[in-house]
Amino acid sequence: MKKICLAIVSLVLFSAGLPAQDFPKVEIFGGYQFLKASQDDYGKMLHGWRMSVAGNFNRYFGIEGALSGTYGDLYDIDGEPDDEDIDVGARIHSYSYLFGPRFTARSKVVTGFAHFLVGGSRNSISAAATDPSASLSSNGFAWAVGGGLDLNLGEHLAIRPAQIDYGKIHTGDDFSGTLNSLGYSAGIVLKF
Repeated sequence: MKKICLAIVSLVLFSAGLPAQDFPKVEIFGGYQFLKASQDDYGKMLHGWRMSVAGNFNRYFGIEGALSGTYGDLYDIDGEPDDEDIDVGARIHSYSYLFGPRFTARSKVVTGFAHFLVGGSRNSISAAATDPSASLSSNGFAWAVGGGLDLNLGEHLAIRPAQIDYGKIHTGDDFSGTLNSLGYSAGIVLKF
């Protein structure tokens, strides 16, 4: 027990003499996401949210984890003029959970980064025609490569005007194929 206490006291005294870090240990992002998903000749624009947490090992390298959710109408057909009671619609919900390495270049005013993230996705489609409804869900592998730019407003706050990611979403057995995705995100970054 004495050795543990001595080690803790030594660590605290030693770290008090070290210079301050010139990079944040943790960066938390939250904001809006626009995603264009396409397969063959078909493409769809989805809107939603994105959040990520990056743990930095030094000024240049860290690990990032990201969650996002995007939503959109696949089609919405109002009833024909002769039968206004019929309404057919379908919505897609796409969620992704990704993690991987992040490489960063920092200055006092701007922080730029690039990342390669892998993980999974959960996609669901729900359709309804006035009263009956149906839904399908699928889990699959996903990856994204991209980067972004943060404008530093202070030591603990930045604005991310642009993050661009290109990736693939494998839709699993329920939906056949792979979706190409191009995403844009913007929002606020908290740095600790």
